[in-house]
Formats: sequence, structure tokens, C-alpha cells
Amino acid sequence: MNNLLFNSNDLKLFFEECVNNGSELKLLEIFGKLGRIEISQAYYDVAREFGVQLIKRKSMDFFM
Repeated sequence: MNNLLFNSNDLKLFFEECVNNGSELKLLEIFGKLGRIEISQAYYDVAREFGVQLIKRKSMDFFM
């Protein structure tokens, strides 16, 4: 699978809920395998709108 499980509108709704619940989210990391996941500019634009840094990681190896 090389598509994200949510679209940029879903991401915006998530950030809106974070704000509405008093969260101070500053960073969101999205993980994928072997760099196959592409994150479009729309995701970064939404994150910027909410003051959140969006980071793409190639794998979750550092958890293991």
C-alpha cells in the first residue's frame, strides 16, 4: 500500500478536534515503509495552518 489512510480534509478535522480539546500539538510524524508513501503539499499546508510540524519517517525502526 502506498497511499495514506486519511486525506488532507481528515487531517484538518483531526487538528480542529485537537484545538477544540485544548491540545498543544506541535509535531506529527507519519511513518511509511521504504519511503513509498508520498505526502502531498496539501497535508503540509493543513499542518502549517494549525502550527504543527509534519514529519515523514521511512520506517518505525527506532521503536524496535
